[in-house]
Amino acid sequence: MLKSNRFNFLNPIALFSLGVALFGLVWLGLSVFFQIPKIETPSSFYPIILLGVAEVSFGFSWFVTPRLRDLAIRRGWFDIPEERRVHRDPTPRIGGLGMFVGFFFAVLSGLVAGLLIPTFWLPGDIWRICLLLVGAAIVTFVMLVDDLKGLPAMTRLGWQIFAAGVVIVPQLIAGTDKFDVDEHPIGILISRVAFWHFSDVLGSPFWLLLAVPFTIFWIVGMINTVNATDGLDGLAGGVVFIGALILFLETLFQNRTDKFQFTSSMLALALAAAILGFLIFNWHPASIFMGDCGSNFLGFALAVISIIDGAKVAVALLIIGFPVLDLAFVYLNRIYHGRDPKQADRSHIHHRLLDLGWSQHRIVGLFYLISLIFGVIAILPFNIDSVTKFISLGVLMLCLIPLLYYSVRYRKTPAPDQTATPLPPEEVSHHK
Repeated sequence: MLKSNRFNFLNPIALFSLGVALFGLVWLGLSVFFQIPKIETPSSFYPIILLGVAEVSFGFSWFVTPRLRDLAIRRGWFDIPEERRVHRDPTPRIGGLGMFVGFFFAVLSGLVAGLLIPTFWLPGDIWRICLLLVGAAIVTFVMLVDDLKGLPAMTRLGWQIFAAGVVIVPQLIAGTDKFDVDEHPIGILISRVAFWHFSDVLGSPFWLLLAVPFTIFWIVGMINTVNATDGLDGLAGGVVFIGALILFLETLFQNRTDKFQFTSSMLALALAAAILGFLIFNWHPASIFMGDCGSNFLGFALAVISIIDGAKVAVALLIIGFPVLDLAFVYLNRIYHGRDPKQADRSHIHHRLLDLGWSQHRIVGLFYLISLIFGVIAILPFNIDSVTKFISLGVLMLCLIPLLYYSVRYRKTPAPDQTATPLPPEEVSHHK
């Protein structure tokens, strides 16, 4: 029997609205008494637009997700239980589309609101926001096809690279001679990491031989890291929610020409609110899964938001450091045993902990706690530069090795699951 979550229509919206109002009051108090954040005209509109964007994103996501669940039930779009899977009942799997809808309309409303105010957006902001929306739409709808019909692995990878190219190419067309010192680029391209400027290494225009592949690798790598994390109810969504919230705080108080990085702040807050609206229905036991369309959207959005106002690679890596370590270990382990590294199995750390008898809530809570610790360390005052952040990442990675060893050393082979709903061969899903 399919599980379902039923909520009074007003309750989640009312609770979220109350949270938004409290945040607004705190913002007002900080602005009046401590002049935080230190922003210039039109400063009075910043909190209004940010809070409005959060409300729209959460509201759309919360409203659309259960309707997608009902549609999936009517059409038979289920994630079918298999030996590798954790869930035992057929579950709708297109919930990621609800997060995309919430994020899309929230960002669009913030964009329109800013256009109504003279000199609100910095040059290039509109371009970069539109590129993000276009790239996210491509990834989401291609992977929606994968969820419904299945696509070959190389086809999925090709579309991921294409979506990454969408956000890069406009800057290449516009010219990159002054990109490294240009305050308002129209494209999204990583030109430096920490103090290491690509142009200083290879010169112009040959630095693009490093910048373009690195940016594509960053976006595609983030997509697949989040996708690999999507193995338990609420796991991937919660980790990216924490990451988006940390990026929001990081950009909120970081100055850029006497203004905080409003573009990144708005996008990160919209992403966090959209995820929150979805997690209501994805918390264990989930009544709907995000599917590949959701995990790919979250990975793409998080990757682009982290570099849209200047590369915050170190911050983003700290936020998802645990999933990155897990994915690296899984790939190396598969290669070591002569298996295809892209072939899905039950070797991720959340699977290993589950086989050790840990509950889903306990495992998800552990991932949340580690992501939160990593994220907080990323924005602490002593982490004032990217070099310090990379050092922190290395130290924290070393601290997680005992946990990884524990999950491998004491893992028990799970007994065959006899409780999963038996299905005829023609209905068994052959893709993630």
